[in-house]
Amino acid sequence: MGDRGAGPSRIVAYSSEQDVEGQVTLAMPPGKKMDHLGIRVKFFGRIDMEGGAHETTRPSHYDFISLSKELLPPGSLYDTRHIPFIF
Repeated sequence: MGDRGAGPSRIVAYSSEQDVEGQVTLAMPPGKKMDHLGIRVKFFGRIDMEGGAHETTRPSHYDFISLSKELLPPGSLYDTRHIPFIF
């Protein structure tokens, strides 16, 4: 995994019982306004595959999951917001 001879690599893997969670922070300068078309977070599950030079017709990755959550509907921001999410 990774470049040969580059040393060990770290692989992050999750099981179906584990949640992936975090927080989006939208920092606004005091007194400023920002109009937006909605704030969304996306989660992709992807397997990257290494192929040889003869593997040019196949994609180099496989997306096995794609999820999306809307954190805020379209509107305006006037101050800093911290929005948690969980998949």
